[in-house]
Amino acid sequence: MPLSSIVDLTHSENLHWLAVFGSSVVLSLASSLVPNYAETTLDMRSHNRVRLFNETTARLHIAYIIFLLALITSNDIDKADNTMIWLLALIVVLVFVLMGAIIVSGRTIKRIRESKHSGGTKHQCNLVNGICDTPVGWWIGCRVCFTNGLLAIAVGVLCLGLTVNPTLIKHSDSINASTQKQQNDFYQALRGTYKQIAHRTKDEFEEKALGIKDAKFKDDKLNVSYWYSHEGIINQLATTHDPSAGNTYKIDEESIIGCGFFHQNSSVAWDDTRIHPVVWPYSGVPVPKETCKYAELQIAKIRSIVCATYNGSGPKSPELTVGICAFTTGTRNVSSNNNYHDFLKAKAEEFYGSVFPVLRNKTLQPQ
Repeated sequence: MPLSSIVDLTHSENLHWLAVFGSSVVLSLASSLVPNYAETTLDMRSHNRVRLFNETTARLHIAYIIFLLALITSNDIDKADNTMIWLLALIVVLVFVLMGAIIVSGRTIKRIRESKHSGGTKHQCNLVNGICDTPVGWWIGCRVCFTNGLLAIAVGVLCLGLTVNPTLIKHSDSINASTQKQQNDFYQALRGTYKQIAHRTKDEFEEKALGIKDAKFKDDKLNVSYWYSHEGIINQLATTHDPSAGNTYKIDEESIIGCGFFHQNSSVAWDDTRIHPVVWPYSGVPVPKETCKYAELQIAKIRSIVCATYNGSGPKSPELTVGICAFTTGTRNVSSNNNYHDFLKAKAEEFYGSVFPVLRNKTLQPQ
């Protein structure tokens, strides 16, 4: 098993929790050693070193518990899996370990008196001013301190292992990867939804805008596409015309859809009988625009196209503009009557209302 699978010191998150754990242990040790040093300079006590060791190791469990509580309340662990369950169970176990360690620490003097040296003789105190002046010895000292020392080391190693475990602590890159996956899944789901909507819009456009109700007269080369802008680029969210599914345009007058986004809240119409596209503002009259081009002709060999855009937030928010186009490579003229204008305006406004929250939060972006 490679060491990197159980120890990770390359990410800032692991180093952060390693520092938190280390500082907790150091402060816990200092909270026992410093006051004891100050007190024993004024008033000595029997077997201070052994008692101080047991008291200090018992107090370490408090630092361990606080460290684990800080860890599980942070955003650096995945709360959706079983990690929270076993960390909480570990804290409960540590509470009982802490109580046991405190009991062991409180019985230090009694255990010293009941313990025997390596030669088999019991410890005999020689009291001087009420203080035992007889050294405990390494054998009794080890026996009396073994339980608390072992518990403190074992739990400390466990907590230390948690801080450097690459599978427990979430890294910023893994968070970004997870977020990216969620955004991609959302985007693909939205595209699938709007592809179905585009097919329904195509049928409605033929019936309501072109007045074609008989199936035998329907245009099998008619298509509808839905558009949004991101960072100055017009992206296609969905279309019924698969060959043009990857098309993008700039917000300018070099294309029909670009012209629609450039002159937002208007419809733009062009067919191969016109010299210039016609821009029809929602609050005005249709006007031929010499500056508008029709680059889509070169990409999809379109012979007739109408696009409508909508932005309810005003011209200062181009990122909140959406658009819908209906186009054909056949002989039918999709702008043969003026019904396309009101129909696509209503559909674009409906589209805008549906995707406005993700446009505003800038979470609708190409994947």
